[in-house]
This record gives sequence, C-alpha cells and structure tokens, in this order.
Amino acid sequence: MLSTPDYSHFTGQDYEKIYEPSEDTFLFLDALEKDINFLNNLKPEIVVEIGPGSGLVINFLAKHLKDARKTFFIAADINKDACLATQLTSYKNNNDINIINCDLIEPLMDRLKNKVDVLLFL
Repeated sequence: MLSTPDYSHFTGQDYEKIYEPSEDTFLFLDALEKDINFLNNLKPEIVVEIGPGSGLVINFLAKHLKDARKTFFIAADINKDACLATQLTSYKNNNDINIINCDLIEPLMDRLKNKVDVLLFL
C-alpha cells in the first residue's frame, strides 16, 4: 500500500476555504495506486491537476512516480487559498509542484495542447 501524502498541517479553518480531502479523494488515490505501474511505464513528462484543493492527489503522484524528478507537475486552481494549500502540501512532502491560479488551465491551453501525459480532474 502506497502512503498518502502528509496533510496534517491543515486545520478546520483551512477547510472553510479549500476542499477537505474526503471519500472521493481517497478513492482517487486508490485508483492511482492500482494504476501506478501503468503510470510509471508511461513515464509522463507533464502531469496536470485541475482543481487540486489541498493538493493531495498531485502530491500522491509526485511522491510515488519512479522518475518524478523528470516530470513537470502543474496544479491549476481558481481558488487562491487552494493554490496556497497545494503549495504547502508540496513543501511538506518535498515535492516540486508548479502552481497556477487560473480558471481550468486557460492561460496554458495553447502551450499544453497535445503535451499533457496525465490529466487529474475530480
């Protein structure tokens, strides 16, 4: 069983501003865990998560992909608090996640067209 990224830094006050990890989050992590061999064989160069909330899902992949240091991780959220939360989760878990405050990935659409290997969206 793969470990869940540390998110113990969040408090009840944080969850008033961002999405609190719940059943759907953990089901998503379970699905990614089941597909981790496929994802490792894919050797993704670009992984994007739209709406990371606490940052748990993208940090899970950043933590468990074999060649994660060769992967460019992008998390995009319209909620500034979610961007800050994802950044903190990334820092706490020693991951390198690039965070952008925007609607979906609108500012990056042209540059990312046909280049995203893994898209995470819950």
